[in-house]
Amino acid sequence: MMEGLTRKTFTTSRALTYTYYDTQPNTPSSSSSPSTGPASPTSSLASARAPNGWHGGHKRYSNGSFHSGAGSSNNNKPPILFLHGFPDSAFLWSYIMTTLRPLNGHRMIAPDLLGHGATSKPADPAMYTSDLMTADLAELLAAEGVARTIVVGHDWGAFLAQRMWLWRGPALVAGLVLISIAYMPPDRESPFNLEYLNYALEEATGHARYAYWEYFTDPDAAELTQQRAESLWTALHGSRPNCLRDIFCTRGAVRAFLEADCREEVRDYAKDGSVWKDEYMARIKETGFAGAFNWYKVYVLGLNWQKERHIRGDRLTVRVPTLFMACSDDDICLPSFIEPSRQAGLLPDLEIAQIDASHWATMEKPDEVAHALSCWLKERWL
Repeated sequence: MMEGLTRKTFTTSRALTYTYYDTQPNTPSSSSSPSTGPASPTSSLASARAPNGWHGGHKRYSNGSFHSGAGSSNNNKPPILFLHGFPDSAFLWSYIMTTLRPLNGHRMIAPDLLGHGATSKPADPAMYTSDLMTADLAELLAAEGVARTIVVGHDWGAFLAQRMWLWRGPALVAGLVLISIAYMPPDRESPFNLEYLNYALEEATGHARYAYWEYFTDPDAAELTQQRAESLWTALHGSRPNCLRDIFCTRGAVRAFLEADCREEVRDYAKDGSVWKDEYMARIKETGFAGAFNWYKVYVLGLNWQKERHIRGDRLTVRVPTLFMACSDDDICLPSFIEPSRQAGLLPDLEIAQIDASHWATMEKPDEVAHALSCWLKERWL
């Protein structure tokens, strides 16, 4: 088991502060040595009972970073950048990183993404366009001396991982791992239209798979959802067959569920007393949902499309090794969503691993996720 991770902060050229966790203790520009001490109370990873080893003291350096005692990898393998999604934080990757660290020799970095955890949460949705957020991460990696990285993403993190490739290309991205969310390049010709997308998905799959976006982008959604944080947790992690589909892919169902403060029986990993639920409840009590919902608003407002319409056409083909982990029980992000890009030849170096889990495979089947990732890494970066 790993002995600890380094908690650091980095302020971007946009004056946004990212909190992130690193298996390498020292930032290249820092000559100071890490020290041990009590964990920061603002750390989203330290706020709940964590897997063995996911802890550590910290020290603030002149560059504003926090450090804790931890080992580092000394090889030429590309570091791995782990990107979480909604409504999570870097803690999503705790078990995966703990499991992988002694096995693969890759340095690993996991940030709280914009609007989440201990990272800045600007109120303006325009701050969340994909070009700006990928630039933030590129700056963070450059500050850590990372030239190229393998990007692993889940949920919105998988979206941002794709955008790391689309905006930055092979100069920064050495490999791509997408969990649950298939590769879906932007439509550079037509503005994003949520109503049309849900209509098309309903015609193709029988359900409006993004119906919940209508609620998530409502003006009162952040306040109501924070008041009903536990209700949302049970909806996201319900054990009932088609729970996600019934609540999130039916128009008006999310709002009705939360307003009534309903509860679903949850999967084993999400029950009371689990590290996942404890971390979520403690973090959301402090941070709320306003920042996280801006990831949806920037799309619905058309702000992201205004930027992504200018992505280079040659970048739409992912020309680095790509692993897609398809979650067989995911009712929202269907495994079949990978097919249009695969059949169009946009993923020439694609491998697919099936995980028998719902959307949060990293929580439900972390050993299977870690195994699939480890095998792929060994095959590609011996």
